[in-house]
Amino acid sequence: DIIASICDEYTWIWPAHSLKDKEKGEFNYQTIDLYNAQTALCLSETYHIFEDKLSFDIKYRIKDLIKKRVIDVFENNTFWYETKFGTNWTSVCGGSVGCTYLYLFPERFVLVKDRLFALCEDYIRGIHDDGVCEEGTSYWLYGFGFLSIFIELYKEKFNEIPGFMESEKINKTLDYYLHSMIGGKNIQIGDEGYKDVKNYPPYEVIIKKLFPDKFMLPDYDFVGQCNYDARVLSVRVLDSIGRWEKDKKRDNKKDEFSRYYNNSQLFILNSKKYAFSVKGGNNQEMHNHNDIGAFTLLVKGKKIKNELWICSSISVKAAADRMGYTKTIEQAGGHIVLDTCMVVAPIEQMGYKVIGVNSAKAANYVPSMCGLKVIYNDIENLLDFE
Repeated sequence: DIIASICDEYTWIWPAHSLKDKEKGEFNYQTIDLYNAQTALCLSETYHIFEDKLSFDIKYRIKDLIKKRVIDVFENNTFWYETKFGTNWTSVCGGSVGCTYLYLFPERFVLVKDRLFALCEDYIRGIHDDGVCEEGTSYWLYGFGFLSIFIELYKEKFNEIPGFMESEKINKTLDYYLHSMIGGKNIQIGDEGYKDVKNYPPYEVIIKKLFPDKFMLPDYDFVGQCNYDARVLSVRVLDSIGRWEKDKKRDNKKDEFSRYYNNSQLFILNSKKYAFSVKGGNNQEMHNHNDIGAFTLLVKGKKIKNELWICSSISVKAAADRMGYTKTIEQAGGHIVLDTCMVVAPIEQMGYKVIGVNSAKAANYVPSMCGLKVIYNDIENLLDFE
């Protein structure tokens, strides 16, 4: 019944992705979007695995609809994400369509192999040279996950891995993802969602299977709920959940570390007491249209023992409110002061005798202007937690 209801749908394309003329209400159904491609993957995989259990009518409908809505459309059209490399669309659509060919139309795969591989390479080119995905870590897992699903199936069919999956950039981006998990969650650098973002094991186990010596399964405590739509969680991905349960304790927790990614203006620090990341803003980046950049401060569930005051601007504070960072800071006992400098604030009237700063300017002016002793150090050496 579920398969039949999916086949009964008028289209598998999201309305927002098929709108051709808003005023006339015209839609373009000769396109392949994320949902269309993922539905084809899900149905073709179901057909492949349960072929001897499905009725003739259902199998006919699946293959006929996929040919009309995906195979014929792919072979007779080009799409915007083929000319704008580097987005999750490139790998999700390309990877899903590639798997669909391998499952249901293997005899036609040779006709589109070069084009599908070009989509994979375009996605990899979109990753920065330092390995960072400008769309954010959740989008990285989405895009790189579908790339890995396709390549893992290709490897299973042909017993080889394309050369573009063995580049130094691949090594760097795997390392980036592993170090983007701090304090029990992924850092957020774009519009991917700012609250309680965690990783999803099914994709990670697929990646681990493809790169057994290069990819480390994240800490089990970091795992989020697998609440994707069923069409995103293909049978191949669902199968990895069982393997995750088996392998979940194989990899150890990461040590304390700091990473600076120069090309992407991203700094990540993970310590025993807290975790911090900050990224420069750039309106030209996908899913990161934010000139003021983004930052993450995680206190790992502990209260700050000494008092923390953060001087900020009203625009940065508004972004912090929206992203949930203000709540994190204040729940840990920190305070945020807007549109002022601590040097001209009446801190000497608040009972403080000694203050710690990570600002060279403040360290220079506070003793003379406020009459207080100053400790100048890095922020991780200044904060103390209960």
